[in-house]
Amino acid sequence: MIAAVVAMAASAGASAAIQNAGVPAANGNSEGVFTAYGNGFAYTFDLAQAGFDSLFGTNTLLNNLVTNTNANLTGPATIEVLQKPANGIIYDLALPSFSDFLGQAGTAGIQFNLTFGDSVGTDRWLTTLQSPVGSAGPFANFDDIGAKFNTYAASVSTKMTSNGTATSAVATDGWAITTAADGDAYGALYGNNFGGSVAGLDNTGELGGAVNMAVLYGSTTIAPTAKAFTQDGQQIQARTYLADDGLWHLQIAAAVPEPETYAMLLAGLGLVGAIARRRRAA
Repeated sequence: MIAAVVAMAASAGASAAIQNAGVPAANGNSEGVFTAYGNGFAYTFDLAQAGFDSLFGTNTLLNNLVTNTNANLTGPATIEVLQKPANGIIYDLALPSFSDFLGQAGTAGIQFNLTFGDSVGTDRWLTTLQSPVGSAGPFANFDDIGAKFNTYAASVSTKMTSNGTATSAVATDGWAITTAADGDAYGALYGNNFGGSVAGLDNTGELGGAVNMAVLYGSTTIAPTAKAFTQDGQQIQARTYLADDGLWHLQIAAAVPEPETYAMLLAGLGLVGAIARRRRAA
């Protein structure tokens, strides 16, 4: 179905911004698609290149992060990220023209999600998800995630711009601001529960917050399953935040320990130090 993204957009007479970035479409290995929406407006951004270069070279593809083998997917209860930066930050980039979107939509009630997809063979989705472990429902419903993602991606691609001009370069970050009048390109239609595809799977977070990422996979022979996405035992999250540069950023990174976790760690180090001092004094 990923192949349909390119084909549908081409038939609309415009070059798609959300593609497989140099990988044959039949391989089913999409870029990441970030969507924010609320109050009648939506914002879409494809993670084509900028922000990943230091780790992945040119493209922000699903297979840069999650292996393509079923053995990995059906193994442990969690799935480890393939590339592991020392600081835990996989991706961090200012969202272009996001202030224009917020200028129209406001900031109250804005939600976001992030999806990388593969619907060729075993369906795989690296996505934001509130409850990352467990069943993803019957495959008949699970398969609808791919259908809706592909329709949305193909439609919004015809409206994307980069640096103020229509974008045709595969490895160029593109964005669009849409409303309900834009039909299938309207990002809010790919909102809660993957546009209503799978009841009970909430794929959204709130602006200014963080939401866990998970890997969903399934087929007609593999029961659809959701597994946590981790780095060395730390849950990987997608978060949006207002940075010191005055711009809103999207970040994909290992979860930051809560303040009380730091406090416990420091207390533990202090206790270890006190014990060492006592031993030396003895």
